[in-house]
Amino acid sequence: MTLIPGSKKLILRINKTNVLNLIKDLEPISRTELSKKSKLSLATVCKIVDSLIDIGLAKEVGEGESSGGRRPILLNINYKSFYLVGIKLSENMVTAALTDLKANLITTLEERFKIAEKVDKIVDVISQSYEHVISESEIPREKVLGLGIGLPGHIDGKEGIVRYSSILGWENVPLKRILQERLKIPVLIENDVNTLTIAEKCFGVGKEIDNFICITIGRGIGSGIVLGSEFYRGYLGAAGEFGHIKVKKDGPLCECGSRGCLEALSSEPAIVKRTTEAIISGDKSNLRNILEKRELDILDVINAAEEGDKLAIRIYHEAGMYLGMGLANLVNLLNPQLIIISGEGVKAGDLLFESMRKSFNENCFPSLKEKIDIKIEKLGNFAWARGAATLVSRIIFKKPTILENKELLMVSLN
Repeated sequence: MTLIPGSKKLILRINKTNVLNLIKDLEPISRTELSKKSKLSLATVCKIVDSLIDIGLAKEVGEGESSGGRRPILLNINYKSFYLVGIKLSENMVTAALTDLKANLITTLEERFKIAEKVDKIVDVISQSYEHVISESEIPREKVLGLGIGLPGHIDGKEGIVRYSSILGWENVPLKRILQERLKIPVLIENDVNTLTIAEKCFGVGKEIDNFICITIGRGIGSGIVLGSEFYRGYLGAAGEFGHIKVKKDGPLCECGSRGCLEALSSEPAIVKRTTEAIISGDKSNLRNILEKRELDILDVINAAEEGDKLAIRIYHEAGMYLGMGLANLVNLLNPQLIIISGEGVKAGDLLFESMRKSFNENCFPSLKEKIDIKIEKLGNFAWARGAATLVSRIIFKKPTILENKELLMVSLN
């Protein structure tokens, strides 16, 4: 093994990152306390703090309590020194948010657009949304550090390529390069469920949890995985395709081309499709009257189930059963401390979750199910957009020195 010696410049970068994150975790905090926590000399800490103040990441916020000498000057992160844009892109909806470095919402936009598989059309939608939230905020454009995007499918975040998205109809689209050339700003892309998971880790219920899984249900079914406090992407960036685990042999055909996937049994389109097919096959349901006039949607099925429609209740019961089986497989394999379930599908409530919990308890390893915490969260689309913006802020807090040379910002964020 070849050992690479650390240069003074590298060590300084590491120390600066450590001090910045100590301020973030312990604010307000004094230079003296930072010296103790970081085990760096006070002179070194003072030099680092001065540089963080110079680039705008830290600020002095007043005096602390004295322990006998001069009152210490306290430091906080200056979250409003720079701004970020996060975008969640779905089949026919774009959700955009301008945030500060703490992912607090400044301006937002949520807009439907006509389904279009053509890349240039959706690039137009993204670009217009980006420009809109900045212009509405009246924040100087040079204060916006980057754009994070969450979208469905197998996303190669490292290369910035949408490898495959059945929902968008894309394959091997170099979205990051296209948008950077168009907007002249750093762009990071990630699977949409992963951006929600990052949001949960940074400022949600997963903030203090080392091992958790974020499940989303709705148009599709996906998962984001945090192991040992680190986000897990897998070898090709495709980890978390929870919707495509097999839960029924010779089950219905899935969009991925396989049969028996969880997504083909428990997603919202699957629930609508299975209900429709059952009615056409002769099952009794009050939904027949609606189906004779138009196609069913998920709210039709939910409303019918809540009104006691036996077919709708049965379909939801089965969807929950398969979802619980899939969750048990995940817990048996990865042994997380927490599972967070979110997405538009949670609006079904106990129609889905009662049978899910029963199936989970029947299929999960006994000693594991006693320790797992399952939380249902009704998060709106802006939580996903905040998570997309956090893609950029996470890098700033990992590599604060990139702000010292704005010309290198585009390269450094990528």
